[in-house]
Amino acid sequence: MGSIPARSAAEAVARGFLDLQDQISDGTGRWYDDYADSSDGTGVALPTELTSPRAGNIAWAVMALDLYRDLLAPSPRWPVDDAIAMAANWLESKLDEHKAARHAAGAAVEDTSGNISTFFALVAAERFSRAAEVRKYLLETAWKADEQRFWMGAQDPGLAIDVIGNWGAAFLRAVGEHEKALAGLGLAAGVFPARSFDDRHGGLGDIAGPWQPTVESTAQYLAAGGAGSHYLLPELLAYENDGTFPGSPDDFSGGTARNTMWRGIAPAAWVYLAVSPDILARLSMPVFFDDFEGESPWALSEESWISRPECYGKGTGTVARSSDVATSGAFSLCVTANPGKTSALSDHVTARRQAASAGHPGTLRLEADVYIPTDAGLSGQAGPELIVHNTRQAATGSFVTSTIGIRYVANAHGPDFGNWNLWGDSQTGQPGWKSVPELNYELTPGVWYHIKLIVNFDSHRYSDLIVTTPGSAKYFDLSSHLIPSETAKTNEESLWVSIGAENQWNECGATASTEYRVCYDNVMIRR
Repeated sequence: MGSIPARSAAEAVARGFLDLQDQISDGTGRWYDDYADSSDGTGVALPTELTSPRAGNIAWAVMALDLYRDLLAPSPRWPVDDAIAMAANWLESKLDEHKAARHAAGAAVEDTSGNISTFFALVAAERFSRAAEVRKYLLETAWKADEQRFWMGAQDPGLAIDVIGNWGAAFLRAVGEHEKALAGLGLAAGVFPARSFDDRHGGLGDIAGPWQPTVESTAQYLAAGGAGSHYLLPELLAYENDGTFPGSPDDFSGGTARNTMWRGIAPAAWVYLAVSPDILARLSMPVFFDDFEGESPWALSEESWISRPECYGKGTGTVARSSDVATSGAFSLCVTANPGKTSALSDHVTARRQAASAGHPGTLRLEADVYIPTDAGLSGQAGPELIVHNTRQAATGSFVTSTIGIRYVANAHGPDFGNWNLWGDSQTGQPGWKSVPELNYELTPGVWYHIKLIVNFDSHRYSDLIVTTPGSAKYFDLSSHLIPSETAKTNEESLWVSIGAENQWNECGATASTEYRVCYDNVMIRR
């Protein structure tokens, strides 16, 4: 999270981005590449020439704002969300314009770096279908298999260290192409090493020459985890002076790019990124995503509590796409328990779908937009309910299923109303729903919420629950809670996701039956 001054500085920069974006009326959603100081010295003025900005610059602004909203959780959140959405719309318009001009589909611009940045920005903005178009272009057109590298542009075979040895490698890792990422980093390590003119320092140069080390190029290589980083880092830090860094150790007019001793924000920022966790590693495509805009193979399942199976009905619940409500696009998926109140028994309905044909290690984020319709607000027992079954093969050869889950207690007449349950080990050691009193956050019918459950399957622990609306965010630390595991019922790896709803408990038909409905949108699992 950083120190208080660092947080304040980040907030000031974010506000600056929002203010500058608001000043643009032509091409709404973008920013200009540069601005001038205003004549009265009180701020910035629009550039003299209002040329179309580079897509890569807009993309990096989106990534910065997305990191800001994730780490600092600004309140209200909606101005940042809106800024990101508008910028993503602008980037998508560049994809459409580029294709309409008879260029390759999936590219926003000619240069490879701009398209890689666009990919990460669209992922940050959760425009996954458009990001997939850019991914396809980068892997099938921009990547040159015979040379094992990216060109600088669609028609430019030039060699650039940032394209092959920084965000190019980050992109390839994000889409699972680790061998290709290593090939790019290896090429950078073989072509770009350079010594300072006085032979005192080593590093990596840029596309001009390379004549001498440049701070940005060296830091970009380090940020991507290139081989030899343990040697290059002290060489890089030797240029530091009161927190600032030069572009290069000496001025050199024989090349282009960054061969200058001027100290500035860019080289210092890249050094910071070189010694920090990879900011692009968080922007991988989802393991699974469904926005319900197309027909989805979600299977209906009706389950009963083990202790009272006779009190739960079968064959009454429904799982169906609905155009009544949605957070994006036209459709959501609504899970309805006992529609029409046709059964006198309780109804626990889940929609299940296989998310992947392999189990997944490490940290995963289960996310979804959830909505309780106003007409169902007081008729539920539980829901929203989100569950993931992660089956992996253990070192012993056996298959083990680890299950995570979160559900909202919706019964307004019960003692736990407004609380959330976790799927965990009960006092008897058996997996089941576990009451967590500190997880108290009441949902309002008629409002869309975004649920984010973060877990780590390697440490077998929950991490965080985050519940957000456009105007607020609530964080819960779940690190003290373990993820239960049990012997798998199958001898194959898989990842399954379930979403559900249960109507109000009515004492095995002793009281009036109810109908309960929860709608879901943008269900995803991310690394």
